[in-house]
Amino acid sequence: MALILIFSTGAHAAEDDIAVPPKADFTELRPANTLAVRRVIDPLRLELVDGRIVQLPGIDIPDMDQQEPGDVAVAATLFLRNTLVNKPVRLYQTKDPGKGRVNRMGYELMQVERRDGDIWIQGLLLANGLARVLPNTRNTEMAAQMLALENEARENRRGLWAKEPYHVLTPGMAGDALNAMAIVEGTVQSTAIVNNRIFLNFGPDWHTDFTIGIDPAVRRLYNTRNIDPMSFLHKKLRVHGWMENYNGPYISLTDPVWLEVLPSPKAP
Repeated sequence: MALILIFSTGAHAAEDDIAVPPKADFTELRPANTLAVRRVIDPLRLELVDGRIVQLPGIDIPDMDQQEPGDVAVAATLFLRNTLVNKPVRLYQTKDPGKGRVNRMGYELMQVERRDGDIWIQGLLLANGLARVLPNTRNTEMAAQMLALENEARENRRGLWAKEPYHVLTPGMAGDALNAMAIVEGTVQSTAIVNNRIFLNFGPDWHTDFTIGIDPAVRRLYNTRNIDPMSFLHKKLRVHGWMENYNGPYISLTDPVWLEVLPSPKAP
């Protein structure tokens, strides 16, 4: 079945313009079952033929509004309807039975793969810029694969990444994204430990400049990887997270997977 991308303007993208992600590696997850999709409720929710509702974890549609969805949300919904309705899908969930399988609404949290073509649905949305990665503390098993697809879509300015509000911010621009999801890229200027929490500062004044906070629970996760976040001094980083105001713009890192260490620019 061909994939057709339809934007809210009614325009169709050529099949050659649609980015199909490589086959996903689901080995960190638990296979659930295979069922057909009855309908696509919105870009994040699918109804299966047995009546269950599946929520797509790990992704965010930034302009999704139930009353007035934006262009990206409308395009993503139409794309999924063309791709999934009446099609059997394979479902995968976290191996941890204690968290990450059901949300507070009772929807099942699943990575979804269309059986015809082995097409990973979350990856398909990310690859075409119809979704962005949603940092969280659970369902992180596919994070590295998701970030790679998001980075490629952003580099090619696909979908939402062609829109200025979603661009990667510099530390100096971080204050423009308060109380919203953001991606910030910059070089760590100083580090500090206060009450067992690490602070990575991206400017000369930690009272006002952008900072990443790493609390003890996340530090322990770094320890299991034999990584000391204090070693990030003078490293170029890209962080994904919720921007708040705490002595200036601030992101509290929720998991090491949401902090990427980038190649440092070579000195001339």
